[in-house]
Amino acid sequence: YEIHFFDNMNGLVSGVSNKVITTDDGGDSWEVVDLSEDLMFETVSVSDAQLAIASRYNKVYRSTDHGRTWSTLHTFNDFTSGIFSLNFTSPERGFAFGRGMWSGGDMGHSMGAIHFTKDGGATWIGADNVHEIHDISSASFPTPNVGYAVSYEGFVKIRVK
Repeated sequence: YEIHFFDNMNGLVSGVSNKVITTDDGGDSWEVVDLSEDLMFETVSVSDAQLAIASRYNKVYRSTDHGRTWSTLHTFNDFTSGIFSLNFTSPERGFAFGRGMWSGGDMGHSMGAIHFTKDGGATWIGADNVHEIHDISSASFPTPNVGYAVSYEGFVKIRVK
């Protein structure tokens, strides 16, 4: 589960199967929003006063109304099997982290996936075969140009030029 606020009044909770829970009164009351697809968002990123970006498996979704309605924004290739962390440092610039390609064999492992967008998520560039870190589960950007991603194997520092 994740909870995010757009401002002091509008927020949403994700992670509930086929639902998002929203508030527009600072959390005094909450509304359950049924989603039309079989969705249980794995991660949500709020990037401005109304925009939210969420993911489920290898798809990214967008809401422009505080999470009340969602549309598919992008589908990653089959090698990126899960996006576990979305981080938007502005409405245009964002990162998606997760599980990438399988290294192969019975004793193989998933490689990490790191993707970047500079157009609000319409297009992404990146890699789904990051050998240095596997299954990236979480990331954070303390500044717009420096971030950290973590997995069970360790963490990496990301610098944006």
